Amino acid sequence: MKQKGSTLLELIVSIVITAIVLTAVMASYLALVRANQAANISRQLQKEANFAMIRIADKIRTFLPHYEQYSADGNQIGEQTFLSLLHEETGQTVVFEKAETDRAENFCQARYGHKCQTLLMNGSPLFSQNIHVSEALFRLSPAKNPFLPENLGEKAVQLQPKGTLFLKIESTQDPDINLTLQTTISSRRYE
Repeated sequence: MKQKGSTLLELIVSIVITAIVLTAVMASYLALVRANQAANISRQLQKEANFAMIRIADKIRTFLPHYEQYSADGNQIGEQTFLSLLHEETGQTVVFEKAETDRAENFCQARYGHKCQTLLMNGSPLFSQNIHVSEALFRLSPAKNPFLPENLGEKAVQLQPKGTLFLKIESTQDPDINLTLQTTISSRRYE
């Protein structure tokens, strides 16, 4: 008489096959979730970088470089870690600078051995706590103040001031996600 049903061996084989299939499905699902998280972090990084660039570009276009903040005679500057702009009509000064922050302190201490860095505009952060600014450099052109009388004259060329910004930022949520930006913005102001 034949028995209907499965043997123990058949049951074990089917369980092993099911486990292998489920493992493959779960690995694919987890890879998809990680890729989605990385895309969201990258999107947020790009969004914040775009916001900061728009803020800086707006100030460079409407303000003039505050050459006196860079040197005593206001005449010669090079690459700087800060950007100082002056609105000559109102006297308002805007300063962009890289500075330490206590935000995401554990991440930065573990990764860099120091506090996280952010970009400040007049003391207020331009980025959220999930962004670490690893590099921020500003270069003004022309390097000499084109509005000083000694820089004007028959042979002098009136140059429109412009600022070049180089930013390297990364996510504190995933340090493998970073963004490097460089742009040059011309001032709309002439003297």
